[in-house]
Amino acid sequence: LNDVQKSSIKSELNRNSLEDIIIANFSRTQESARVLEEVFKLQSIELSELFKTIRYELYSVEKEYFIAIKMI
Repeated sequence: LNDVQKSSIKSELNRNSLEDIIIANFSRTQESARVLEEVFKLQSIELSELFKTIRYELYSVEKEYFIAIKMI
């Protein structure tokens, strides 16, 4: 359980561009919101729904980001 100097996994070593890093981090935020959504189903359906909304907002932000970048 000690993750202080964990080796990078193969997918982390295959990041060749800023876009790859941004995509990976959008995925992390979405996965985090999903985990919190699931955890809060045990305690508060309202908080679970909030994290579900946040997760879908993150999908939208990602889509809007890449649309905006392609326009530049």
